[in-house]
Amino acid sequence: MKTSLSTISTINASFADDVAAYHAAGFDGIGLWEFKLPADDAANLELLSAAGLAVTNCVPTVATFLQLGIP
Repeated sequence: MKTSLSTISTINASFADDVAAYHAAGFDGIGLWEFKLPADDAANLELLSAAGLAVTNCVPTVATFLQLGIP
């Protein structure tokens, strides 16, 4: 059986910290939330590759009016 953990589970950790922690814990995969990803896609891919983590899903950032604080 392969295991994966979603980065929403560690909301206050950085993406790099997530990758290191999930790798150290023995997970096979990582579920991504786009808002946690740094802008450098190549560096993100390298980090995942070096850790041997497969991407199991990705939740995109969705623009919403709720962030504007409109009552």
